[in-house]
Amino acid sequence: MQMKRGLTRLKLALLFISSFFGIVTQVYAMDITLHWVPNNDSGLAGYKVYYREESKLYDFNTPYWECTETECTIYDLDITKTYYFVIRAFDIDGNTSDNSNEVALIQGAAVNSTVDGVGSGSGGGGGCFISTAEYGSLL
Repeated sequence: MQMKRGLTRLKLALLFISSFFGIVTQVYAMDITLHWVPNNDSGLAGYKVYYREESKLYDFNTPYWECTETECTIYDLDITKTYYFVIRAFDIDGNTSDNSNEVALIQGAAVNSTVDGVGSGSGGGGGCFISTAEYGSLL
Protein backbone atom coordinates (compact mmCIF):
# COMPACT_ATOMS: atom_id res chain seq x y z
CA MET A 1 0.00 0.00 0.00
CA GLN A 2 2.83 2.37 0.92
CA MET A 3 4.59 1.64 -2.38
CA LYS A 4 1.38 2.28 -4.34
CA ARG A 5 1.02 5.74 -2.73
CA GLY A 6 4.64 6.51 -3.53
CA LEU A 7 4.15 5.60 -7.19
CA THR A 8 0.99 7.70 -7.36
CA ARG A 9 2.85 10.71 -5.89
CA LEU A 10 5.72 10.20 -8.33
CA LYS A 11 3.31 10.08 -11.28
CA LEU A 12 1.58 13.25 -10.10
CA ALA A 13 4.92 15.00 -9.64
CA LEU A 14 6.06 14.00 -13.14
CA LEU A 15 2.72 15.13 -14.60
CA PHE A 16 3.03 18.50 -12.84
CA ILE A 17 6.63 19.02 -13.99
CA SER A 18 5.88 18.14 -17.62
CA SER A 19 2.75 20.33 -17.61
CA PHE A 20 4.63 23.25 -16.05
CA PHE A 21 7.44 23.18 -18.61
CA GLY A 22 4.95 22.83 -21.46
CA ILE A 23 3.18 25.99 -20.30
CA VAL A 24 6.44 27.89 -19.79
CA THR A 25 7.56 27.06 -23.32
CA GLN A 26 4.31 28.32 -24.82
CA VAL A 27 4.43 31.60 -22.92
CA TYR A 28 7.76 32.50 -24.54
CA ALA A 29 6.70 31.58 -28.10
CA MET A 30 5.22 33.89 -30.70
CA ASP A 31 4.24 33.83 -34.36
CA ILE A 32 4.82 36.62 -36.88
CA THR A 33 3.41 37.23 -40.34
CA LEU A 34 5.51 38.92 -43.02
CA HIS A 35 3.96 40.73 -46.01
CA TRP A 36 5.83 42.22 -48.96
CA VAL A 37 5.24 44.02 -52.23
CA PRO A 38 5.00 41.57 -55.14
CA ASN A 39 7.71 41.47 -57.77
CA ASN A 40 6.24 42.11 -61.24
CA ASP A 41 9.20 40.89 -63.31
CA SER A 42 8.31 38.46 -66.09
CA GLY A 43 9.37 34.92 -65.34
CA LEU A 44 8.84 35.25 -61.59
CA ALA A 45 8.54 31.78 -60.07
CA GLY A 46 8.17 32.71 -56.40
CA TYR A 47 9.75 33.94 -53.21
CA LYS A 48 12.06 32.55 -50.55
CA VAL A 49 11.89 33.75 -46.95
CA TYR A 50 14.95 33.57 -44.70
CA TYR A 51 15.37 34.43 -41.05
CA ARG A 52 18.24 34.42 -38.61
CA GLU A 53 18.86 35.06 -34.96
CA GLU A 54 20.99 37.98 -33.86
CA SER A 55 24.74 37.37 -34.34
CA LYS A 56 24.10 34.50 -36.79
CA LEU A 57 24.23 34.45 -40.59
CA TYR A 58 21.43 33.67 -43.03
CA ASP A 59 21.49 30.16 -44.46
CA PHE A 60 20.65 30.93 -48.09
CA ASN A 61 20.79 27.23 -48.96
CA THR A 62 17.77 26.51 -46.76
CA PRO A 63 14.87 28.97 -46.95
CA TYR A 64 12.32 28.89 -44.15
CA TRP A 65 9.50 29.18 -46.67
CA GLU A 66 9.16 29.09 -50.46
CA CYS A 67 5.99 29.87 -52.43
CA THR A 68 4.30 32.31 -54.82
CA GLU A 69 2.26 34.23 -52.23
CA THR A 70 3.45 37.52 -50.75
CA GLU A 71 2.80 36.51 -47.15
CA CYS A 72 4.50 34.10 -44.78
CA THR A 73 3.89 33.20 -41.13
CA ILE A 74 6.80 32.04 -39.03
CA TYR A 75 5.82 30.10 -35.94
CA ASP A 76 7.15 29.55 -32.42
CA LEU A 77 9.80 32.25 -32.20
CA ASP A 78 11.32 32.88 -28.79
CA ILE A 79 10.19 36.34 -27.62
CA THR A 80 13.40 36.81 -25.64
CA LYS A 81 15.54 36.71 -28.82
CA THR A 82 16.09 39.09 -31.73
CA TYR A 83 15.38 37.87 -35.29
CA TYR A 84 16.02 39.34 -38.74
CA PHE A 85 14.14 38.54 -41.96
CA VAL A 86 14.77 38.97 -45.71
CA ILE A 87 12.91 37.89 -48.84
CA ARG A 88 14.40 36.88 -52.19
CA ALA A 89 12.49 36.51 -55.45
CA PHE A 90 13.48 33.78 -57.91
CA ASP A 91 12.63 33.21 -61.56
CA ILE A 92 11.80 30.17 -63.67
CA ASP A 93 15.47 29.79 -64.62
CA GLY A 94 16.54 29.56 -60.96
CA ASN A 95 18.06 33.06 -60.76
CA THR A 96 17.64 34.68 -57.36
CA SER A 97 17.36 38.38 -56.57
CA ASP A 98 19.29 40.29 -53.96
CA ASN A 99 17.83 40.53 -50.47
CA SER A 100 14.79 42.67 -49.75
CA ASN A 101 15.11 45.25 -47.02
CA GLU A 102 15.92 43.48 -43.78
CA VAL A 103 13.35 43.80 -40.99
CA ALA A 104 13.75 42.89 -37.35
CA LEU A 105 11.80 41.42 -34.48
CA ILE A 106 13.62 42.65 -31.40
CA GLN A 107 12.72 40.65 -28.31
CA GLY A 108 9.06 40.36 -29.25
CA ALA A 109 8.68 43.90 -30.66
CA ALA A 110 8.35 44.24 -34.43
CA VAL A 111 10.52 46.87 -36.08
CA ASN A 112 9.21 47.61 -39.56
CA SER A 113 12.07 49.71 -40.87
CA THR A 114 15.22 48.69 -42.69
CA VAL A 115 18.36 47.84 -40.80
CA ASP A 116 21.42 50.04 -41.52
CA GLY A 117 23.62 48.65 -44.25
CA VAL A 118 20.96 46.52 -45.88
CA GLY A 119 19.43 47.92 -49.05
CA SER A 120 16.49 46.75 -51.09
CA GLY A 121 17.22 44.11 -53.67
CA SER A 122 17.21 44.97 -57.34
CA GLY A 123 14.25 43.09 -58.72
CA GLY A 124 13.92 41.53 -55.29
CA GLY A 125 10.98 40.75 -53.12
CA GLY A 126 10.18 44.43 -52.66
CA GLY A 127 9.65 46.05 -49.31
CA CYS A 128 9.19 43.59 -46.48
CA PHE A 129 7.41 44.34 -43.24
CA ILE A 130 6.06 42.51 -40.24
CA SER A 131 2.30 42.79 -40.17
CA THR A 132 1.42 40.89 -37.02
CA ALA A 133 3.14 39.49 -34.00
CA GLU A 134 1.13 37.10 -31.88
CA TYR A 135 2.20 35.64 -28.57
CA GLY A 136 1.67 31.95 -27.99
CA SER A 137 -1.55 31.04 -26.26
CA LEU A 138 -2.02 28.75 -23.30
CA LEU A 139 -5.26 27.54 -24.91
